[in-house]
Amino acid sequence: MICQQDGVTAHREKGNDDHVWLDDGKPLKTTQVRYRLRRWGEQCDVAVTPHRLRHALATRLINQGISLEALRKLLGHKTLRMTQRDAHLQDVTVREQFQIAMADIGGIAVNDWP
Repeated sequence: MICQQDGVTAHREKGNDDHVWLDDGKPLKTTQVRYRLRRWGEQCDVAVTPHRLRHALATRLINQGISLEALRKLLGHKTLRMTQRDAHLQDVTVREQFQIAMADIGGIAVNDWP
């Protein structure tokens, strides 16, 4: 993996684990991850936390078509209601899915969005 930050290119050899961030060959602690995300976010004038990234991923996946039930399992939620709070369906996604559904029902073309 190659990463560039502050004009310096860092290389990380491919390892046998799935950890992207390592410190002396060990996975970062939660506090280290939070610190790095906060620091990088400040450089971009964006508030970044692991929880916000989780919400962003959930929203991205639901708008890419993953089912709510699959997303619930992926996020480890007990109820769909919890998942619905994390994943925000965009209007454009609803419109596109509605138009596809209407076309499938009987070839009905929908030009006006209700």
